[in-house]
Order: sequence, then structure tokens, then C-alpha cells
Amino acid sequence: MRMKCLLNLLLSLIILCIFVVGCMQSNRSGQTNSSRVNSGASKTNDAFRDAEIEVSAEQILNDYDSNEIAADRKYKDKFVQVTGTILNISDTLGNVTMSLKGTNSTHSVMCRMEKSQLDRVATQSKGMTAKLVGTVKGMTLNLYVSMDDCRLR
Repeated sequence: MRMKCLLNLLLSLIILCIFVVGCMQSNRSGQTNSSRVNSGASKTNDAFRDAEIEVSAEQILNDYDSNEIAADRKYKDKFVQVTGTILNISDTLGNVTMSLKGTNSTHSVMCRMEKSQLDRVATQSKGMTAKLVGTVKGMTLNLYVSMDDCRLR
């Protein structure tokens, strides 16, 4: 009985660590904190510029599922508009995220929202359709496509 409790605790800790590492990976998008502060003016304009690519959440997830290398070449580090059904809205470790539903229950598009979007995010709810623009960072842990600096359109 005691061994079973220990195994359950260990499994829970492993899952928590994987989740935290995934969130932290989203924060390490190749920029230092000072370059993020200095690029604030260009982020404000991002919501108004045209996305390089417009795609549904299902399509980008299918592309990554079919061939991650080809999908990275197509989407990674590009300014993309993704449209889909909101699966989840949360605040994890100070990062406000919106997840868009994929074609199955284990895959989603996770968008780390800009802090300036907090009021707009608060008006959204699960099941609504959303258009999010941001920079694609790639597939994380083969579970979700990660996007940074996202804004609602």
C-alpha cells in the first residue's frame, strides 16, 4: 500500500515537471529579457500587420503530426494567424495561455498571450472560436504547438 502511494506521488511529480519544463521552454524563445523589453514597440504593431500564414488549429497540428521537420520549416519563427475553438484559458506560472482544440484530445495549439491582452482574454470562454496571431515556436513534447507573444484578432 505504501509503495503504491509512493509510486503515485512520483508519477505526479514527473508529470508536473514535464508541464513546468514545457511552460519554461515557451519563455525561452531565443530572446533575452532585455531584447523583449526593447522590442515592445514592434509587438504593439504585430496585431495590425498581416500574418505571414493563416491556418486552422487542426491544419497546423496535422502538419506537425505528419512531419515535424517540414512543419518547422513552414511555420517555426513565423508570424502566424491560427483559428480554432478555445479548449482552455489559464494562468500558469504567470503566463496567460489560450489553447485551441486540435483534431484529437491530446493535441492542441498553446498560445502564450501578451500581458497587454489580459482584458481581452478575460472576455473569451471555452468553446468560442478565436483568431490568434503570434510567433510559432514548434511542437513541444509531441503534445502541443507552442506560440509566443500572441494577441487576439
